[in-house]
Formats: sequence, structure tokens, C-alpha cells
Amino acid sequence: GSLVSLVGRNLTPERVLERENKIYLWDKETGIYVFDLFGTLLRSIPKPNLKNIHVHGNSLVVLDEDDLLSRYEWLDYQFNEVLMDQESIISATIHKNRVYYLKGDGVWANR
Repeated sequence: GSLVSLVGRNLTPERVLERENKIYLWDKETGIYVFDLFGTLLRSIPKPNLKNIHVHGNSLVVLDEDDLLSRYEWLDYQFNEVLMDQESIISATIHKNRVYYLKGDGVWANR
């Protein structure tokens, strides 16, 4: 089968990531699609117009068009804001349970 038959539309992936035996396909227009290693769609996460995504272990963190950093909660299907000073974030990533983010005045870290 094709990707269109799985998700119901043509996608233009911005990024494809593999973590913890899952494939994350990020499409800027619609959001994030999570597949298992056999190509079965596990979850569709509608979140259009993201600037960046990062997956670390089971954590999915996104930076949206308003420069708001959020973490996806797998159990309740919700995005929750990462509590920290988020003014002027350019990009963010997670490494060893810390959030690192780039701002105009340097790189910062937060737990």
C-alpha cells in the first residue's frame, strides 16, 4: 500500500525519524504520523505549522510557529507547554532528560 492509503492524503515530509522502534513522519501542513517498523500507522498527531520536532526515547517535543515549546503526552493525546522562559526560542532538542534550546543570546538548558 501507499502512504496516501494509510493517511488519506499526499504528504510532503519535512523530516523522518526512527526512535525506539517507531518511525515519526513530520509533515508541516498536517502534523506528525507515527508508524511501527512494519509501516502500520499507530497514531496521527494533528499539529500543523510546526517549526521543529525532536524525539528522544518516548518524548516528543515540538516548537510551534509561535515559538512555544510543548511536550506531547502519549496517554492523554495532548500537548502541554514546557514550563520555562520561552521568549525568542529558535530551536530546541532533548538529550538525557534535559531540554536544550537555542535563543539569540546563546544555548540554554532546562530539566
